[in-house]
Amino acid sequence: MRNKKVERSTNEATSAEKVASIDDILTQILLLLPIKSLVRFISVSKHWLKLIKNPQFSFNRNPNPNPALGLFLQRTAYKKRPTFEYMAFGMERSTLYVIRQQRTLSDFQSRCIRGLSLVFDPSRSPEYKVISVWSDIKYQIEIYSSLIKTWRKSGNAFVSNVDFDSGTYWNGSMHWINHNEEGFNHLCYNIDKEYMSTISTPPEWDESMDVYLGESCDHLHLVQTAVPSGIKFNVYELKRDCSEWFVKYQLHLGLLFNAYPWKMRCKYFDSYVYFVRSFVRGQREEDSFLVMETPGKIVRLNLAFHTFEEIWDFEDDEDLKCLPSSWTKSFEYIESLCFV
Repeated sequence: MRNKKVERSTNEATSAEKVASIDDILTQILLLLPIKSLVRFISVSKHWLKLIKNPQFSFNRNPNPNPALGLFLQRTAYKKRPTFEYMAFGMERSTLYVIRQQRTLSDFQSRCIRGLSLVFDPSRSPEYKVISVWSDIKYQIEIYSSLIKTWRKSGNAFVSNVDFDSGTYWNGSMHWINHNEEGFNHLCYNIDKEYMSTISTPPEWDESMDVYLGESCDHLHLVQTAVPSGIKFNVYELKRDCSEWFVKYQLHLGLLFNAYPWKMRCKYFDSYVYFVRSFVRGQREEDSFLVMETPGKIVRLNLAFHTFEEIWDFEDDEDLKCLPSSWTKSFEYIESLCFV
């Protein structure tokens, strides 16, 4: 009897090892598949669902941050439910289906909200957070955690003249920029340590220019641009320790002006009209590009070779001919298996 128990225990251990070995092989195969296939395979079985939804699987598939594949562009019309257009960065037209799934943030109190931002980095944690900046007399930051599903105040109340409507998350901190008659302001809020700091102005900064701030592949970039503005501008990158900005690229839009002289010339000013929508950092240096809007068109500008290609033409759309900028906001689409 004792021998049979030992034999059964040995067989069970061997079976468990076989299952674990099969799972390892299956996981390695699944890691090689595109996301569309993985989404289909989720419905194969509960076991496959468990493997694919495991946060470690998502991290192993993409240990490095993915670049954006496209933009969701919000139309200018002020509506309770604004409409969006999806624009892929590639030449091929892509189709996305938005399913009616949503998450309700519990205990959200209606205040004078100045800005809401989603904080999510799958390389750090499968948890996501929502950063809310509201004001009464002073500004106050509150953070919602998907892990504990509650809001809490973060840090002390503060005074600021920065617009918190469009924040950028990078390197464990939220970044907001604003420039007005009082000058350029860049605030950095460390979420874990709960303190606010100020980032210095980039070198050779022109206070009259508009700016684009964005994160791509775990790097923070600042593009000096304006509507209207000149045809030369810089792309800056912030050092990891936030000590200073340095010039990553110097761009000249003469090529675009030669291609669209009647489009880029502003009839009200002796200058040029364009609007930076996104900066995408490639896996290789020569793959990085800038997405820019000119009247009636959106173009993709390669930063290494100074070439461009037209990726969107909305010249015939009567609703989209107003400038500056035919779209109020743009949101990057980054492919991910994470369920946020």
